Amino acid sequence: RRKVEEAATRAPIDAGLIQRARELVKSQESAEVRMRLMWWLFSTNASGNAEIWTERLRDSDADVRQWAVRLSVQQGPVAEGLVREFERLAKEDPSPVVRLALASALQSLPSPLRWGLASALLQHAEDQSDHNLPQMLWYGLEPAVPENPAKALEVAKASRLELPTALIVRR
Repeated sequence: RRKVEEAATRAPIDAGLIQRARELVKSQESAEVRMRLMWWLFSTNASGNAEIWTERLRDSDADVRQWAVRLSVQQGPVAEGLVREFERLAKEDPSPVVRLALASALQSLPSPLRWGLASALLQHAEDQSDHNLPQMLWYGLEPAVPENPAKALEVAKASRLELPTALIVRR
């Protein structure tokens, strides 16, 4: 992957090779192989990778889903359509690993786009005792709170997690 990344900075990677990797990531049975292909595609900096990340957000494996979140945010500015997909995932995904990746992604989103995702993540009462999730949610929300205090209070009122709620109110 490192060699591919270095090569991609010097000259574009062959489009046929990138297309083949995109096809393989969709058809591989092994989650490990799908992740390796995703990392490889990320290393190529190829345009059109956003489609792969969006498709992998619906993957059957939680690790693949969380890596799709992480890579999509690191690839560049996140489109509003992808943020809506993040919100769907935050509401439906049973995996705390995926929810942690989504909470971490909050910091990469423009403040106005954080509220829907944060609201969905704050509905998971089962994350109350998680060591990282409530704090990551707060770190993602903190800069947005003074920009829109009314929305912050609305989100806090509906929250099912004590720590982010208390910190929103305090801020």
